[in-house]
Amino acid sequence: MDEQKTDFETKFRTLLTKLDVVEGEETWQQIDGALKNLISLVKADVTKYDTFVPTMKQCAKFVLSERTRLSATALSLVEELARQMETRFQPLADLLFPSVMKTCGRANKVFVTRGVNCLTTVITYAHIPDQIPQICYAAHSDPSKTV
Repeated sequence: MDEQKTDFETKFRTLLTKLDVVEGEETWQQIDGALKNLISLVKADVTKYDTFVPTMKQCAKFVLSERTRLSATALSLVEELARQMETRFQPLADLLFPSVMKTCGRANKVFVTRGVNCLTTVITYAHIPDQIPQICYAAHSDPSKTV
């Protein structure tokens, strides 16, 4: 088990280095690839390690990317986290949920649809009661009634 944890931490540090760049024309594909690799690690149940949750902060900004493909990959990561972690998702909900909610309020229908699908998945799998007031407020104040 200790060897698996070390292997995970090595892979994870490598991915975090790839995510620790400014998103731009030259870097967004690198970020997208790193997020996809991170999804694979999540599916391999790396969320059980203590070092996992604190290092997820930097992924929230990619949910709000103007690039539809990058935003879609980041939303897929959030969905997979909710599926794998279920009720353990709550600490990440505080970090990631505001970005997902903002995606639901965008003007572009592609972003909105993906955001709503992600929101539905998170609610279905993670049961995030602490976020209910935020959802209610967004639903009340959303002029498009998307949420």
